[in-house]
Formats: sequence, structure tokens, C-alpha cells
Amino acid sequence: MKGIEIKRIGNNYYAYKSTTVWDKEKKKRRKVSRYLGKYVDGKIVKVREIASIRGVYELGNVSLLWHIIEKSGIKSMLQKTFPDEWEEIVLLAFNRVLNPQPLKSVKLWYEKTYLAKLISPALSPKSLSSYLREIGSDAAAQREFFRRLIGKDEKIVYDTTSIFTYSKNINLAELGYNKEHLLLPQINILLAFSKKRKLPCYIRVVPGSIMDAKTLRVFVEEINDKRAFIVLDKGFLSQDNFDVLSKYDINFIIPLRRNSRAIDYSKHLRKVFVFRERAIKCTRYSYENFYVYLFEDILLRAEEENEFYNIREKGVKLTFNRKVSGKIALLSNVKANPEEIYLLYKSRDEIEKVFHVFKNVLQADRPYLRDDDSIRGHVFVSFVALYIYYHVLNKLLKLNLSNKLSVKDVLLELSKVYAIELNDRIIVSEIPKKAQQLANLFNLDIELFPKKVRS
Repeated sequence: MKGIEIKRIGNNYYAYKSTTVWDKEKKKRRKVSRYLGKYVDGKIVKVREIASIRGVYELGNVSLLWHIIEKSGIKSMLQKTFPDEWEEIVLLAFNRVLNPQPLKSVKLWYEKTYLAKLISPALSPKSLSSYLREIGSDAAAQREFFRRLIGKDEKIVYDTTSIFTYSKNINLAELGYNKEHLLLPQINILLAFSKKRKLPCYIRVVPGSIMDAKTLRVFVEEINDKRAFIVLDKGFLSQDNFDVLSKYDINFIIPLRRNSRAIDYSKHLRKVFVFRERAIKCTRYSYENFYVYLFEDILLRAEEENEFYNIREKGVKLTFNRKVSGKIALLSNVKANPEEIYLLYKSRDEIEKVFHVFKNVLQADRPYLRDDDSIRGHVFVSFVALYIYYHVLNKLLKLNLSNKLSVKDVLLELSKVYAIELNDRIIVSEIPKKAQQLANLFNLDIELFPKKVRS
């Protein structure tokens, strides 16, 4: 640019118009610079333009979540299954991930983020509550969404948790026993987690009085995928469940109780593999129409025996059975490598973490859980938030950064990048070094994002 001089002052760049004038006193030419404005994104932001800023929005964190829903296909799936509500779902899911707020405060949050330039959802608490009831009542749309979401040849971990409510308008809230065997008004939430992709892939709400084992039939009917592989817990041990699994030809793993007649503790455990620095002995044998996988955790056996002697030393009378000590038996209809079966079973630890995150996400909605459909709607929206959250977490795990950075850390750092709306365009603020590094890790072009989504 002829006659334009760009100067760097601190971390910013500024543009000046340079000319020369005759200095009568010194009798020589001297340089005169006139300030034009800030030099941003290859353009000069004039002084008068700076004074006419129309809005400043959090950009970096929103751009990452938007990038995720587009790349993962979630946005497209929501548009197809919930064409009239998809924007409200995205609004609340983003809020649950970034900064969970009750419905009455969502509008204030939305207006200070770049999401306000991407979608135009309903914003009043009354309207959002109405949309959530519609989402919750549309079981067919939810079912279609999950069918699109569950991938091929999945290995699915399936578990349940409960939330408690004393609202009189919620028919789903029925007396049921929690894990502490307390009889409370509760709602059961069933969640399926893809072992292959390390992502949640299904959720469903059922009355609190229904035992876990009774919910399996509906789940299997809804996923309707014979390639699915389900990891269950002991609560599903029943002939009825085996009949359902056989009918739909679903692959499964389920732990056996130590006194099960299917377990032959006399079997010699010939093979050994290492799991998290623990030596595991194993074997596999046939039982009726199934396979039993028997494992012995050598360290666990020593711990159990040590605990036995410590308790006996205190005068408590106990019996110790060395043949079952440290052993785990799994039943399956699949013939596979014992190590693979063991790893699939241990993936249940993942779903415990998922439930912890999910309950935190759902917490913001508690004041609005007033009827069955609203609960189903809130749970579905929270599921979408959970799905997005795990996309970020999985990237940190893949890069071995999860011990140094949390999902919250990433989003907070990226929130330091703002979009500044002027009269005729949107510019991006300075990008801090750490935010830029994170953007690079997630293949995110924050500076180009406003142009891409507006084009």
C-alpha cells in the first residue's frame, strides 16, 4: 500500500499515512505520520469504524463446537430428525457444554456468544420449555436420530443411572431402589456407549420402578442392529434377556456370579496377558450354547487374601475360598480371544465416567423438569451436549493431553478469542498463543471461521 506504514506496538499493528513536509526552521524535509487505524486481518480498521462497533462475541469456543457438530454429522442428523427444533437443541446443547444455565438465563448467555450470528432459536424460558416438551414427546424422531448415530459393527456398553425428583406432575418418577437400596421417587436413565468410537450413542428414560433387566427388550428392538455388541452387568442375568438377545442375534458379554454353576474353577488358566500393569491369567470353554471366559487377576487374589487375614485378625469369623479368589467369569455368545473379551468388559469403567459427566450436564435443568415430556426433552438435549463433550475429550486422550488439560480448560482458553462486528464486516480479535495452539490441535481455523459460516 503506497504511502501506508504499518507499525507494531506491543501485540497489535497500526496503520499510518506517511508524507514529508518542509521544515523551515531546520531547513530540511521531515517525515509526518497520520494515524489511520488498527491494522487487522489485512485491512485497516478506521478510527470512525472502531467507534461504531455493533457487537463483541465469544468466538473461539463456539467455533470449536460448531466445527464438531458439522464434522461429526450431528448437525445434519438433527436437521433431518428435528427440522423445526434443531436450532433450540443446538442452543441448549452448546450452553450445557460451555456454561450451563437455567432456561431463564440462556438468552443472556446466547447474546454474548457468536452462536447469535449462526442460529435464531426461541429464547424465552416459556418458548424453550415448550420446544423441549415437543422434543421429548417425539419418540419417533429420537429413535430415528439414534439409529443414524449408532455405527456399524458397534461394541456397546450399556448401563443405567437414576435421578430423583419429588414433582407431582412426573408420572415417570416412581418408587424404586437406588444402589444404596433406598426406596425413593426416581427416574431411570439408560445410556449406551460405543466402545469402538468412545462416544455415547443412545439414551432413554424409563419409570423409576422398572428394574434394569426389564428395559433390555426395548433397547434391543430400537437399535435393531445384529452387528451390535453389548456389554452388560449382572442385573441382566436372566433367561428372558438371553431369549431377547438370541432372537435379535445380538452379541453380548455378561459377568457371572461367583457361585454360578456355569463356572468351572478347576479349569487350568494357561494364557497370560497384562492389563494396566496387572498380570491376568485366562481360559475359555464352552457351556451349553455359550462360552465362559475365566480370568484370574493375580494381584487381586493377593489383595483379597491379605484383606481376609486382616479381618480375621480383628476377631471376625470368615471363610476364604482360594479357588475363587481373584477370579472373574464372563458369559458370552461370541467365540473370541479372551484378552479382547476382558478389555470389552473393562470398558464399563468408561460409562461410569460418562454418567458422572451426564449428571453434571443435566443439573442445570432441574428447576424445569416438570412433566414426563419435558424430562425426555431435557435428557435428549443433555445427551447431545454429552456427545459433543466426548468429541473434545477423545481428542485430548488421543494426543495424551488429558492429564494436562480438561475439556473445560480447552473451551475456556478458546473463549478468549472474540469476533468483533463492525458496520460492514466481522473481524477476529487477537488470538492468544495458547488458544492458537489449541485451535491447531483441533484443526480449527478461528480467523477464517466467520467467513466460512457466512459464505
